Amino acid sequence: MPGANALKRLRWVVDIEAWRPSEDEWNFYLRQVPLQEQEAVLKFKKEDDRKRALVSRLLQRCAYCTVLGLPATSLNICRTKGRKPFLRGAPDPATGRDLAPEARQRAQAPNFNLNISHEGALVVLASEPVCLVGVDVAAPWHQRPGISQRGHGASALRATFEKQLTEQEWRSVEAAGSPSEQEVMFQTLWSLKEAFVKARGDGLAFDFHRASFRPRVPVGRNGAPGTCACLPWTGPVEVEVDGVLRSDWALHVAHPRCGYAISVARGPPTEARDAWGVFRGTFLRPELSPEELEAHLGAEEPAFTELRVEDLLPEGAGRPERRNDNNVGIMDNH
Repeated sequence: MPGANALKRLRWVVDIEAWRPSEDEWNFYLRQVPLQEQEAVLKFKKEDDRKRALVSRLLQRCAYCTVLGLPATSLNICRTKGRKPFLRGAPDPATGRDLAPEARQRAQAPNFNLNISHEGALVVLASEPVCLVGVDVAAPWHQRPGISQRGHGASALRATFEKQLTEQEWRSVEAAGSPSEQEVMFQTLWSLKEAFVKARGDGLAFDFHRASFRPRVPVGRNGAPGTCACLPWTGPVEVEVDGVLRSDWALHVAHPRCGYAISVARGPPTEARDAWGVFRGTFLRPELSPEELEAHLGAEEPAFTELRVEDLLPEGAGRPERRNDNNVGIMDNH
């Protein structure tokens, strides 16, 4: 099963830091998303925020086209009340028939869903063919807006975020070592909580204190051999919700570069929180047997693949004219 589903279990990351499109290039990429999405992107005032917003939308569209084989022009991407993106349908322009259910069956991805996160220089995507999936990327501490002014170390963090972590998690933060290592531990725990909630689709409705995370295999203070010295955890993580260990969830945390944490959460489709009922209605396999769920959750976590922005263009879109001036940015010509 893991082998059959490998191509549907996307783990993609795009580094926007080096992407400095000219105004013409920017407009070309912007035209690859629907008008409503273009307007949402342009509401952001800062250049980097606009880039994150556009790349996240290009990633989603590329994933649906890649896995389900659907034309980009047919995609109807919506969001749940909790802001989880999902493919509501893919109406054929000629007949109006929804192509998405047939595409899911053909791709052997009955519940294909994805999630996006962006912070700092990275925009990330994770997808799953059957299980729910959530992803979160946490940038280095100094790159997180408004955080660096709060003070350093466990005591300063606890003064601000006391109710967001469990007592067990605060002990992990305090035991991490130096103030900078404590911040990395806190960052990792926060990323795991975000990924878990995003997989479920709760949005702000879920109390972070309800979920407590710990590594599945105990590790030393400095994490796994070969990783950055300050990394606390790398690999599989387990979660307790309201004090009960949830073996029907699988989580994984990675540090693809020093200072960044990427967390992925996978769980049963029955856990989807969908106030409007439309997202769950797209599942072809809304319930799994315990054996099926265990097999899917037991699949090895894929590594993240780094893509360029031009890799996200749909087939037939062409390519924008490239400029050699690396100092030209999308806001420079306005």
